[in-house]
Amino acid sequence: MKYVPVAVRLVAGAAAAVAFGFMLYAGSPSEPSWWGGMAIFGPWCLLPYLIVLFLSWRWARSPAAQVLLLLAAAIVSIPAPFILYDAFIANHSSTNALVFVFLPVYQLLVVVPLSLAAWWASRTAKSDTH
Repeated sequence: MKYVPVAVRLVAGAAAAVAFGFMLYAGSPSEPSWWGGMAIFGPWCLLPYLIVLFLSWRWARSPAAQVLLLLAAAIVSIPAPFILYDAFIANHSSTNALVFVFLPVYQLLVVVPLSLAAWWASRTAKSDTH
């Protein structure tokens, strides 16, 4: 069980790096004005991964919470590279960038309930030890 927090951080961190890479690929990072929009819009795109990473450190001592966070990280991370590849490399359309608006919404529909379950598990584990 001691490797579960490491796995959570690896999965969520790798997926965040892939998403950031696709944002750079889809955008125009050579233009300084692009970075202004990226500073506002980028955190939204990375929010599901950042939540999982933050909570993984927050509840590092709760094995049940870590398992739930690993489940959340896997569910949101495994299909993301395929969805982003399909949107930006396999198919070229002017509306493909909308995937960065809607994908985090669907990912948050998974991350939020599993994060609440992880919070409950960590809280239950704390009350059991006292």
